[in-house]
Amino acid sequence: MGDDPTVLLTTGAFHSGVRKTVDDLRDRTVLSFRGSDLSQVRISANGRSDLVLDREGEGWKIVRPVELRADTSQVQGLLTSLEGLRAEGFADGAPTVEQGLVPPERTITLVPREGEPMELRIGRTTGDEDARKVFVSRGPAGPIYSIPAQLAQGFGKGLDDLRDKSLVSIPRDAVAAVVVTRSDGRGFRIEKADGAWRLADAGAVATNQALLDRFVDDARSLRGSEV
Repeated sequence: MGDDPTVLLTTGAFHSGVRKTVDDLRDRTVLSFRGSDLSQVRISANGRSDLVLDREGEGWKIVRPVELRADTSQVQGLLTSLEGLRAEGFADGAPTVEQGLVPPERTITLVPREGEPMELRIGRTTGDEDARKVFVSRGPAGPIYSIPAQLAQGFGKGLDDLRDKSLVSIPRDAVAAVVVTRSDGRGFRIEKADGAWRLADAGAVATNQALLDRFVDDARSLRGSEV
């Protein structure tokens, strides 16, 4: 240390802790925002119409290309992925065609209530099977990052992914009974009594409460998988 000729022995942790490259010390945060501060999200992709979502209270609605209710959980999942997105690597220079960024394969624009919009441009998947990655840039001029390909898959959501697919949506406490009628005219009725579900007209016959709870929950929050 300095002019002191003494040689000291350190642990391996010290050596790995100070052996850093420029890329190791760079900020890997791709986008810096809070989902709760956004007022609008715009998504555009090659060959597809722009998809625009506006905040509506605590949820979201689709306003373009058609007006539809949005699946708030799907929108929030997308924003959470973007909010926590960190780069795996970096690429210097301007965006290129080889990276799939000129033009970009996909663009996601986040519009805050206050301040300037943030734009994430997403390129094509590159690399071999064991190390596939996607280049992304923050705006048209960069900086350019690489992220694992599996993370970029979550950013490919379109209209059918983000629209609300609820067929029935009723709060648990609002359901007093469920009546099932079959095509042959037979069926059954489930009623709530003393905080528990029971089969109407079944007398003292024991019922499987866990099964009835699950059946009622499925019926009151029925969702489609696609439209």
